[in-house]
Amino acid sequence: MSHLLENKDPSGQHDAVVRTFRPGDEAAFRDLNESWILESFSMDDKDKQILGDPLTHVLKPGGEIFFIVRFESMLGCCALLPLGDRSWEVAKMAVAKAHRNRGLGRHLLNSVIEHAKTSGACKLCLKTSSILHSAIQLYKSMGFQIVAQESSSLCRNARADVFMELAL
Repeated sequence: MSHLLENKDPSGQHDAVVRTFRPGDEAAFRDLNESWILESFSMDDKDKQILGDPLTHVLKPGGEIFFIVRFESMLGCCALLPLGDRSWEVAKMAVAKAHRNRGLGRHLLNSVIEHAKTSGACKLCLKTSSILHSAIQLYKSMGFQIVAQESSSLCRNARADVFMELAL
């Protein structure tokens, strides 16, 4: 069941709303993520698995997918994947290239963090690439801190070499 997380962007800069996954959103989730991944990387098997069937690999295990939407246009997305022990992975976060640097990613991530808090999460984890400077700056500005891979509950992959956590 979809629900609206916020009415509007608190900055008032745009009429974007954050909502959860609805049946039929699979293609938008795949397209938004494939677009940013293929800008600098290639798709790995895990990407293909999750993006090919988010119902099985995100929602059925208890995760959630969020979209930032304006006038029914999908501008960005982000998934929360359960890790156990009240920890969640922030994954598959993407903002359409034409809509970047407008505060949409911050608005989306803030909604995801608030949802995690109200769901009883105590920690959020994520992995990213050191070449994604804007993403790392966004995460840091939202309180995420870089941690050693060895202390992270996440595994390295071909593009992930930065591990971050946020205590809630």
